[in-house]
Amino acid sequence: GATLLPNEVNVRQAAYVHNLSANSVEIANNDLSAKSFDVLSSGEWTISGAPDWLSVSPVSGSGHVPDAVSESVSLKALSQNLGFSARTVQLKVASALNSLSESFSVSQAPCIFEATAANLSGVQTCALPIFDRQI
Repeated sequence: GATLLPNEVNVRQAAYVHNLSANSVEIANNDLSAKSFDVLSSGEWTISGAPDWLSVSPVSGSGHVPDAVSESVSLKALSQNLGFSARTVQLKVASALNSLSESFSVSQAPCIFEATAANLSGVQTCALPIFDRQI
């Protein structure tokens, strides 16, 4: 009779990818222009944790199996930070298919106004009106 030889089959599966092109952005207190970063993922993903002062678009993506696809996320401060300290948020970019997640930090600088006795009109980094004072 015929002798059967064992067949060998090699199976290779690409690793699941879930990465960000950057992990943070700093925004000037009066910068209302859009910033962006990319999500590179093998599957669906979502972004959570955005505060009311920050627009994030899109908040989810489809990725692509089996090859990861890079998708751009736009961030935009919706208002000037008139506070005296930076406002910071950690966005969570999570895979919808497994437990992988990455953090993305967004920080908006505070409003700074410095005045000295020699320069009462001051130096400012925010769009507040400056009033000259006489002593």
